[in-house]
Amino acid sequence: MDTFVVKALGAYEVVSNYAHLHGYSQLERVRVGEVFYWVKRHRYPGKQAGEIHALRFWGPGLGRTPELVAWSVDPAVVILREIEGVAPELNDLELWREGGEWLSRMHALENDWLGAPDTEGAPQSAPEKDSVASFAVAVETRLRDGRDHGWLDEREIAFVSEQMNIRAPSLAGDTPRAVHRDFGPRNWIARPGGGLAGVIDFEHAVWGNRCMDLGRLSIYSLDARPDLREAFFAGYGPVSAELEAQIEAGRLLHAVGGLVFAHRVGDVPFQEMNRLALWRMMGR
Repeated sequence: MDTFVVKALGAYEVVSNYAHLHGYSQLERVRVGEVFYWVKRHRYPGKQAGEIHALRFWGPGLGRTPELVAWSVDPAVVILREIEGVAPELNDLELWREGGEWLSRMHALENDWLGAPDTEGAPQSAPEKDSVASFAVAVETRLRDGRDHGWLDEREIAFVSEQMNIRAPSLAGDTPRAVHRDFGPRNWIARPGGGLAGVIDFEHAVWGNRCMDLGRLSIYSLDARPDLREAFFAGYGPVSAELEAQIEAGRLLHAVGGLVFAHRVGDVPFQEMNRLALWRMMGR
């Protein structure tokens, strides 16, 4: 048994193990009596710090987030109490409405700089305050990786470069907000009777722009399902013309970023998903 986990929980039983292909973290589902916990072992200190900060400072006010039971920097471990619930039913419109409502409350948390916080809320690196510049750098970095490794063809590169210049200005003056950056059904826990029981996996959480969540959710879920989009934004709130333009910027960032990331980690299905999303944007 892990000494740190025993100190925090006492004797425990490992029920199952899980790890993403990208290897950012490894998880053990453990049981102590009738209560279940997740022991999450982080590979990257910055990701761990972001998750700890989100659960310490954002989670209590937002609700429906895992209880942070204990954490350690060395070893890089967090222990979370499991949220009771079931796997989400993707056709549950109430789930999507409540998901939108929850995310709107997260996006109501504002800051004066962009970037990843440490465990106490200070910036992990030099903070950025210009949303346009931050967006452009993010797209350009992924575009350069895609070009250098041959993951993007010339037509795709030209489209992304052009669209970056068109979409970036929509973020001028946008207020930095708390963003999840992996918000969607795979990180939702549902209530047995329907609706949202909880949101998990905050290792990517930063101060950023709303389009980081809304653009991602659009290309992976909402664009193909008008009924889900309607339910989600019924909870989230009205979409202004300004926000819609920002969501389009988010679509671009996540399509090219997801494609490059998927190539880097060898996730073929995710490569295909993001390339199709990019092609749909190119075909409009």
